[in-house]
Amino acid sequence: MAGGAGSGSSEILFPPARQTAGLHGEAACGTGGCSCSVISCGVWPGAVPTLIFVSFISFVIIQLPPGDFVSAYAAQLRNSGDYVTEAEEALMRAQYGLNDPLLVQYWRWISNIVFHGDFGRSLEWNAPVSDLIWERLGLTLVISTLSMIFTWLIAIPVGVYSATRQYSIFDYLFTVFGFLGKGIPDFRWRWC
Repeated sequence: MAGGAGSGSSEILFPPARQTAGLHGEAACGTGGCSCSVISCGVWPGAVPTLIFVSFISFVIIQLPPGDFVSAYAAQLRNSGDYVTEAEEALMRAQYGLNDPLLVQYWRWISNIVFHGDFGRSLEWNAPVSDLIWERLGLTLVISTLSMIFTWLIAIPVGVYSATRQYSIFDYLFTVFGFLGKGIPDFRWRWC
């Protein structure tokens, strides 16, 4: 009994997986012999339109308030005693592309991000947006990593203890603290 269909007793306990062809002839997902990628299993095809939609809605919401950066900048200069002429305002609008239609502005913005990695320039901070993101991202990653390590250092020993000493007083105590931790909302503290 060497290798024929139905010849082994293991096939009775574990029948061969039903093979259905995928996009390129490989086994479909969930059949045991899956060789699918993230893209062919449907994660990316749904994520890309969502990202495009969210970026477009965000861009439109930012553009909704009346006026633009140039008008706010000119008003700020007027309040401080400086004067900006209409010609200078028009020149700044042309320089920043604010006279273009909304879809043209969006396409310029998103294509610079996607194709060149250029997030633009922060007019408030007078610095490239990518620099502002990267200088804050490092600290964010450090805090996230440290909190994840701290959580693992607490959760894994508590979980092992509770699994090996089920129904003990400490198991009940850890369960109560676990439910309290899940039930209390996580507050975002702002440091002033």
